[in-house]
Amino acid sequence: MPLRTRHVTPLIASVALAWACAPQAFASSAFETTPSAALSEAAPPTTTVPATITPSPGETTPTVTPWSARSIGRSVRGRPIRAYRFGAGKRRLLVIGGVHGNEWGDNVALALVRALKARPSLVPSGTEVHVIAVLNPDGVARNTRGNARRVDLNRNLPTGNWRTQLSRRDPSRRAGLTGGTRSGSEPETAALLRYASPKRFAAVVALHSRGGFISPSGPGSRTLAARIGKPSGLPLGHVGYDSVITGSMGRYFSVNQRIPIVTIELKSPTMSSGLRDGIARCLR
Repeated sequence: MPLRTRHVTPLIASVALAWACAPQAFASSAFETTPSAALSEAAPPTTTVPATITPSPGETTPTVTPWSARSIGRSVRGRPIRAYRFGAGKRRLLVIGGVHGNEWGDNVALALVRALKARPSLVPSGTEVHVIAVLNPDGVARNTRGNARRVDLNRNLPTGNWRTQLSRRDPSRRAGLTGGTRSGSEPETAALLRYASPKRFAAVVALHSRGGFISPSGPGSRTLAARIGKPSGLPLGHVGYDSVITGSMGRYFSVNQRIPIVTIELKSPTMSSGLRDGIARCLR
């Protein structure tokens, strides 16, 4: 997953505005207009946007919540980490973006959040789609792969092969990063582990860049990859150094939790309609 350079201020603004505005403004396109300093402000309580359904004669009006958002933890530098929920049901999908702060995962995850807010019907009935759009807000703010303590969060999961010192073939080691002082040592990792507790989610989609392929791991992952790959046009593939990666989400979810995880190596910071639909509907 090569490094990339970009202007990050609009992205920091997009993460912050969701909590700085009222729900009506949050549903607008104002993601790109709030000052970046707001990212470090105290996180407000859960935001929920209700929608009413016309009842049958004699019935009371039911209420559904097409989406909600809340803070699930904070980064090393105190920036909030937020999770969004869309839909309702027993089948739950977790989408994770912004693991590496210099990649495109956060761009696409935030685009997915905006799309699902605008069109809740994209989520199939009986399904919930949860999105942690920016797991590594400090890395996004600094445009770095690791977090503020120079730890690669995708090498910090409590797997059987976790290690502090990474392989010489791992690009994270060449970037001066480690796997942490212990597995799960980072507050960002701890937030993810609390939120993605065992048996809560049926599958995970992790967004990285920029290989332009989908890498499935775990039972049933190829089916999910096919459901995303067909509308998005992304083929199956693996990074060349996959065998030396330690403490990764791919291993944690596929081996420790025994659920499928699909890692999408994006080829663009923009989200196509095919990728949007493939992710939202992969648990159908």
